[in-house]
Amino acid sequence: MAVPGYWRAKFRTAASRERPSSVPLGKGVFLIASESLSDPNFSQTVVLLLEYDNTGAVGLIINRPTQVSLASLLPEEKELKNRLEPVFIGGPVGRTQLFLLLRSDSRPSHSQEIVDGIYATTSLETLREVVAGESPAVAFQAYAGYSGWGPGQLDAELMRGDWLVTRADSETVFEKATDSIWPELIRKNKGLWVRRPWLRGLPLAADTRPQGVSPSR
Repeated sequence: MAVPGYWRAKFRTAASRERPSSVPLGKGVFLIASESLSDPNFSQTVVLLLEYDNTGAVGLIINRPTQVSLASLLPEEKELKNRLEPVFIGGPVGRTQLFLLLRSDSRPSHSQEIVDGIYATTSLETLREVVAGESPAVAFQAYAGYSGWGPGQLDAELMRGDWLVTRADSETVFEKATDSIWPELIRKNKGLWVRRPWLRGLPLAADTRPQGVSPSR
């Protein structure tokens, strides 16, 4: 399952810029959609950023489960038989690509650490190891597709007030009820929303987000 540039050259260092948030953009943060963000691909979503640099950004929506089980998506994987884990919609891009988020105290095989306790991979071998109990990972979630932004696009959306940035944590990803994640983060972080007066009227990059099919919710 190929991923663009292995998340674009394994997470090159992000360029620093001023932004209306107390937490800078970067790998391992949550993007919380603003209440006014109406794009159906991202309305009321929380995105975990896997990568952010001057070539763009890649992330996974963590609060849009589907009614499709991972076992039905991968019927050839006998280890998954009778398991009920749902597949999440990770974003509108590359819906045929499967991503895994793993909860672990140490690095599972073929994975990259995103934030403390959370690793990401696209490896079916790693999935087999987790299901068989041969991996340090104690939990996993599967995502079809991902969310992607071109150079400067996410910065422009943030300046426009589309997103709030806050630190990610494994409890939110793996333990919270999915329908409570966005409302809870909105309540906790709403006071941090900022619109800087000197930004008003500045031209922003064109919105080129790909369109996708809304998942079952």
